[in-house]
Amino acid sequence: DRTIADLRVREKALLARKARFAQEAESYRGQNVPPDLAEDQRNVDGEIAAQRSIIEAKLRERESLRLRFEEDRRRYLELTAPASRPR
Repeated sequence: DRTIADLRVREKALLARKARFAQEAESYRGQNVPPDLAEDQRNVDGEIAAQRSIIEAKLRERESLRLRFEEDRRRYLELTAPASRPR
């Protein structure tokens, strides 16, 4: 959970950078955006996509572990339950 929270903090920082770049690009309306700024925008978009991909992978991994734990717990309870006695 902490890892996912850290990743989300990083994602928010990247989104803030993207907004700053967009605001800066807006000042060049009607003109060509400087190549450095255009490259920065592409780079931050790629970083955001990568960050989201990592977050999704971590969430899938967490869900997989939860399901495996539930199955292991169910099996443990099944094996340790008192056997029913025939009458």
